[in-house]
Amino acid sequence: MRAGGAILTGDCPRGSGTTMVTITRAIALSLVGLITALAAPRPADARYPEDLDVNGLSLLDSATAQSMFDYVVREMAMTISPKALSPGETVGAYGFELGFESTLAFPHTSPEADSNAPIWDMFTAWDMMTSSGEPSPGVIYIPQVRLRKGLPYSLEVGATVGWILNTRQTILGGFGRWAPMEGWPNVPDVALGFGYNGLVGNETLDLGVFEFDITVGYTFSFGLDRKYTSAQFAPFVGLGVLASHAKAKNIDFELLPATAWGNKAEPGVIPNDFRYTKIFVGFTLVNNHFVFAFNGELIPKGVHALNLRVGLNY
Repeated sequence: MRAGGAILTGDCPRGSGTTMVTITRAIALSLVGLITALAAPRPADARYPEDLDVNGLSLLDSATAQSMFDYVVREMAMTISPKALSPGETVGAYGFELGFESTLAFPHTSPEADSNAPIWDMFTAWDMMTSSGEPSPGVIYIPQVRLRKGLPYSLEVGATVGWILNTRQTILGGFGRWAPMEGWPNVPDVALGFGYNGLVGNETLDLGVFEFDITVGYTFSFGLDRKYTSAQFAPFVGLGVLASHAKAKNIDFELLPATAWGNKAEPGVIPNDFRYTKIFVGFTLVNNHFVFAFNGELIPKGVHALNLRVGLNY
């Protein structure tokens, strides 16, 4: 019997031109590296240690297998959920932004991390549903590329593509945002967002997660003197609601699909188990065209994450 063990784991001041060239080159190299990793051909029968593999549950009793499947689905949905790394404003009707993003997520891969996690013998749900027998590091790293494009009426749309380290699994997503308070002086910015991310490339699992969120923040402009006020600092805080769905595929035993939608849930599935609330706080720093963004997100009794982005804004 297999019991796998690894986790999925303005005006520019003088001298800024050279700096911008350096920054642009660094971002470009990072993007090329990520795209190469995503596009590189891989043998069809290759195994990556942190791939999710639902077949690891095949010899368990049905109740234990279902419990472990539901647990990992919930944690993975939180991990790959859309990341709110933008302030309460858009990039503008004619603007766009391209950035390289990194996510560090911390799932509960050990009994010490979550005493309520399902266990079979000495193995956790994460152990049973990953490809290798290596110890779980308890962290998932996801590099991503994000594109934001502004539209009229304080709207913007965007897309993301990412890769889960040490797996053959990628994340594809899209989002839209509306900032009804944008441009109002002395009033905080408010943005309403909707996004969807899906897990792609897994042979035994289909998984996706929707996010509806609200972001509140304020943008402060500053510079070295009155002439150079191109730098902007925008702290923000927000609340998100997640809804996930998942189903197993290419397996020869029965597992109920997970869903947050009550009208699609099969008997025995509790939709509330696949709905989550996210709290996030962060900031963006824009200097001329260079963007740095950071946030931390907290999901009560769920997976917490740190997210960072560097990019160019035009």
